[in-house]
Amino acid sequence: MKPVLLAGETFHVTSFASKGHEVGASSRYSNGATRFIQALADHGIEVTQIGGERCEADFRSR
Repeated sequence: MKPVLLAGETFHVTSFASKGHEVGASSRYSNGATRFIQALADHGIEVTQIGGERCEADFRSR
């Protein structure tokens, strides 16, 4: 089995909602690859993920 390196597919989500003069905001961190990683794991493939916010600093270049 070969290891897989997945770079990216993570992001911050910010939402705003308004009703009349009231405005509310919320934010969260999301991983868009969760199901993909699980599907690969179900087939015995090990995935190491580097989040999108860390790619520039952590991704090794040749």
